[in-house]
Amino acid sequence: MKRILQLSLFLFFITVCQVALAQAVKRDGVTRRSGKMIEIKNGKEMSLTRTFTATDGTKVSSSGMVTYADGSKEKLPEGFAINKQGKKVIYKDDMIAPAKIREHQKQVTGKDETTVIMKEQTHVIVNDSTKRKLVYDTIRTVETK
Repeated sequence: MKRILQLSLFLFFITVCQVALAQAVKRDGVTRRSGKMIEIKNGKEMSLTRTFTATDGTKVSSSGMVTYADGSKEKLPEGFAINKQGKKVIYKDDMIAPAKIREHQKQVTGKDETTVIMKEQTHVIVNDSTKRKLVYDTIRTVETK
């Protein structure tokens, strides 16, 4: 029963995070979605029609060809993005503004941070060759903020 409650709380937490991500403002940069290049500027998405230049000199063409500041080149794969600093990042993980996620979380939960507390109890019985019985009880608490 306790595990079911913990699982339910965890799933609720995941749902709140997904809602926050859906409503969060995206960081500036470019990404490839369904084969098309998309520019994200001030939280708005539009087709990339010109060459995007990052602050470090990295350039991304409308065909998706990335020329990094060091001169190396590659085609931007699906699921990745080039942020405004010129770094290749995972789109879903790194292009959402953390401040907007926290702001939305505060509106939804009324708190600035989320705390997840998991308690785990282990009961181990060891019988050795001398027929002595050893019992180990451990309780571990993990708190994540």
